[in-house]
Amino acid sequence: MKKLIKSKAWKLLQRHQQKMQNKTLRELKTENYNFLQTIELKEAGIALNFAHNFCTQKTLALLDQLAKENRLQVAIQALISGAEVNRTEHRPALHTSLRNMSLDPIYVNGHNVMPDIQAVWDKMQKFSDLIRAQKYLGYSGEPIVNIVNIGIGGSELGPKMMLYALKELKTANLNFYFVSNLDPEQIHECLKSCDPKKTLFIVSSKSFETHETLVNYSIAKEWMLKTSGENNIENHFVAVTSAVEKAKVQGFKQEHIFPLWSWVGGRYSIWSATSLGLVIAIGMQNFKEFLTGAFLMDRHFIETPNTRNIPVILGLLGIWYNNFYNWNTQAVIPYAQLLVLLPEYLQQLHMESLGKHIKNNGQPVDYATGYVLWGGVGTNSQHSFHQFLLQGTTIVPCDFILPLQGETDEMMANCLAQSEILAYGHGAHSPHKIIEGNRPHNIITLNAINPRSLGALIALYEHKIYVQSIIWRIDAFDQWGVQQGKKLAQRILQLLRRRRGE
Repeated sequence: MKKLIKSKAWKLLQRHQQKMQNKTLRELKTENYNFLQTIELKEAGIALNFAHNFCTQKTLALLDQLAKENRLQVAIQALISGAEVNRTEHRPALHTSLRNMSLDPIYVNGHNVMPDIQAVWDKMQKFSDLIRAQKYLGYSGEPIVNIVNIGIGGSELGPKMMLYALKELKTANLNFYFVSNLDPEQIHECLKSCDPKKTLFIVSSKSFETHETLVNYSIAKEWMLKTSGENNIENHFVAVTSAVEKAKVQGFKQEHIFPLWSWVGGRYSIWSATSLGLVIAIGMQNFKEFLTGAFLMDRHFIETPNTRNIPVILGLLGIWYNNFYNWNTQAVIPYAQLLVLLPEYLQQLHMESLGKHIKNNGQPVDYATGYVLWGGVGTNSQHSFHQFLLQGTTIVPCDFILPLQGETDEMMANCLAQSEILAYGHGAHSPHKIIEGNRPHNIITLNAINPRSLGALIALYEHKIYVQSIIWRIDAFDQWGVQQGKKLAQRILQLLRRRRGE
């Protein structure tokens, strides 16, 4: 395959950008009046409006050509079918199988994984039903009411974000906590709120070697042993891991281990037993609605032509701005307090997946890859960083996420006002009051904040990231920089302890 920056589509896009760079969004709005720029996925309750972008029919056609030259459709089929798309770790990235609501067979090394996934669904349902019905008892014979999730990265960010977003569905008699930081201040603060007789710890680590998680697990176990006396504390700890034997060595019973698989990356594991705490909170039926929303987005991603495909369009627009306008950042701004944790979740998903400088062939890239993703919740962000968006010297393309149901008039008015002024600006007699506009952005609407729409939204961003990784020819599913940082920290830790005579 020809070098990316020497490919036909890349060169055509460079020439096209030169013609577009003096265009304003107001001019493009007039010229593109009949250009269809809203796409709705009705079954999932989600829609994309990308009208406020430096994107014409020709732009989209050239971006589509870039996708086709890089065999995007072949890559999508490879992802869904279980091919080895995680090249440096030599395995599939089959998180989509975890929400395969059709139950059609999906094979890994000749083995249909769907019965295994269904078995975990059943195990999660039975376990969560017991707790929700107050029939799962601790060592004292009292029901569990406190659920503490011990995990970090993908083992925390997704479930924590979803539990807050869907807190109105949470069963009333249970309390939920998340512990991730190696600093013991966090877990000690958490334990102050918990009665050991009524507390369950979900220890979530794919490898069961994550240092932060194991340290916090040991603190939790010591706390439990101090108060339980001679009583058996096995019912107070469950594990979520792909390293089942390691969990057993740590003292977990087989029936208290919820399996993961090596072909599910941590930051893509929200669809798995990593979300056991979420299932306990909202019930398995609601969790399956969450999976269904993602499944509907998967079908859309697989079956829809590029120029009508929501994840593909978002992915290609990100490349358009990153590589041809040199705008190397993006903001995600949900206009709903329930989605306050979404930007942090997407930050890990995006930046850990696309922060790569080596191509799949082992050679360095000669173009920009993953850009900085950040954000905050509206309207708070309007009193924080929107001044930078509106009048700063750095152009920051944005995704506004706007729920349409509920008490949204105030939020909708503010979101649409920000959209209007970012796109078209504001004239004034005083120079310091002038807002130039021409700041591109998307508006993603959700019919409501519910499990199905959120499943579709998260799957949308997963697929957007995959699109960009294919065009940039990098591996979206490894994170060797993170792994090396962990190893070095352990070596330094041993050195510090030796110096202190420990």
